[in-house]
Amino acid sequence: MIINVNFGNEDSALPSEEFVLDSGAGFSEAQGFGWITEDSLNDEVGTPLDLSTNTRERDANDDQSIDTLIHLQYPTGLTGARADASITTPGAWEYVLENGFYEITVGVGDSAFTDSNHVINVEGQTLISSFVPSEEQLFTEATTVVEVTDGRLTIDAIGGENTKLNFLEIVAEDSSATDSTDGDDTSEGGSDAVDTDNDGVSGTILDEPIKFNFGTPVVSSPGDVQDIGEEFTDEQGFGWITQDSVGSGNSVPLDIQGNTRDRNSIAEADLDSLIHLQFSEDFTQPNSVTTPAAWEFVLANGEYVVTVAVGDPDFTDSNHVINIEGNNVISGFTPTEDQLFEITTSTVEVTDGRLTIDAIGGDNTKLNFVEIAPVDSLEVNPIEIPTDVGIPVEGGEVVEIVQPVANGINVNFGVPSFGSPSGFIADIGEAYSESQGFGWVTQDSAGTSELVPIGVIPNGRDRNTLFNDGQGNLFNEPVLDSLIHLQYPTELPNSDTSVTTPVAWEYDLANGQYEVTVGVGDSNFFDSNHVINVEGENLISGFTPTGDEVNGFLPLGAQAFTTGSAIVEVEDGRLTVDAIGGENTKINFISIVAVDAV
Repeated sequence: MIINVNFGNEDSALPSEEFVLDSGAGFSEAQGFGWITEDSLNDEVGTPLDLSTNTRERDANDDQSIDTLIHLQYPTGLTGARADASITTPGAWEYVLENGFYEITVGVGDSAFTDSNHVINVEGQTLISSFVPSEEQLFTEATTVVEVTDGRLTIDAIGGENTKLNFLEIVAEDSSATDSTDGDDTSEGGSDAVDTDNDGVSGTILDEPIKFNFGTPVVSSPGDVQDIGEEFTDEQGFGWITQDSVGSGNSVPLDIQGNTRDRNSIAEADLDSLIHLQFSEDFTQPNSVTTPAAWEFVLANGEYVVTVAVGDPDFTDSNHVINIEGNNVISGFTPTEDQLFEITTSTVEVTDGRLTIDAIGGDNTKLNFVEIAPVDSLEVNPIEIPTDVGIPVEGGEVVEIVQPVANGINVNFGVPSFGSPSGFIADIGEAYSESQGFGWVTQDSAGTSELVPIGVIPNGRDRNTLFNDGQGNLFNEPVLDSLIHLQYPTELPNSDTSVTTPVAWEYDLANGQYEVTVGVGDSNFFDSNHVINVEGENLISGFTPTGDEVNGFLPLGAQAFTTGSAIVEVEDGRLTVDAIGGENTKINFISIVAVDAV
């Protein structure tokens, strides 16, 4: 089933015979679709609203599907005959549909005006988030999959300003296409449900790590399994329960599908989607569930390494807390525009046949993904620690904590959650922008007047590796522990989710001479030929690391890192760093100081 709706005047021509026209009439059961007041969305029966005077046909675009529109929120204060006749009461649109999953595509914009902040929510899920048009981009469209549970598809513009809707497409989804699990086999590698200790408590035995992504129903999940907020069932082997029933021995299943979101705001699919574990009653999303929830996964008793991510690319209105098996792993993470996400890894023990994740103590916690791996699946080999070495050693040289350069610019490269050591700016791989003053561009455009910005957030890493001081003591080196790939090899397993386009880094600087120090390396992998050029001058030339990660430590004798320094001259208002000539170069940090400040 495919339904195409075009919004326009009652005498507007349709883009094709496949479309039906909505000219703004109030909702009626007889017609099966139409407009209601936004304020009545929470009512059992919406209040019909006639918005026929809010329709427009611009006669400015050959594509009829975007030449016509309807105002969902007509601004007050406008003057003229047309403004006087228009309806300023915000409206929402409903279409009578059988319950089920549907793929929805909507288009917004206006050929004649850019006076909008377009927002579209479908079944309570934000599909278009704050699209502000420009002369260069007047329109946008987006697609998502939603579930209708009340016999009506609902579209509103809550959060927007003067939103204008052009067209809508509704396609019925084959429910089998969104079923990410099949019985008790929850991953490609397979797993088995067994009674782990003959006490009636069964759990899934993992052969390999498994990743759950949380969000709306999609055909292709960035994880092994897509969790869409369904209540826990024994048949599925995972799902949601009420927070109040955690640890009670009698979990109460809870369906929170209305709390899933797919923002369509960032390229990283596993961070772009999320689920609310605690949805505030103050919010105005009629289909969301305000009962606090927790997640459970049937799992064989034992120790597991669990990685979780929380955050939201569009909002910073949370105090994220995550507890796993009663252990607090994320404590009061309040996001900012500079750090939207927190990702952490911990080891936990399952003793009751279920892995349990809750957000007790948090406020509006939003979960992006969870990855689970059995501890015994990781390679752990003991190391011999010599007793006759009194200092940290790396390749025969002293390993020192990297300190920020006084009176300089110090940047540490890593993932959104890694945080930056004191004195360093965090670069998480965002595309270059003039407003930020630094960021990433394609290698081919580096140093030119026509930069091509590119985001490389998926290329960030935070290794959480410990250094060994040779006397049985371990220490962290946060600056060297994190990195960004400038050239991600296409043959690596994660290449499908990483950015394989070679990239370079730009930083806006006044013209002049600067002393630049750059560090490269990776404590876990030695598969690189590191090259760094700054302003066309080679600082690091073909550094091939040596070493072996053992037992989560960087052992003695490893030469995993190196640095290079030089004085360079900036002549075009930007410092340019590239890795031309290298292979899988990974940058840890850069320090920049004006020569006259040295």
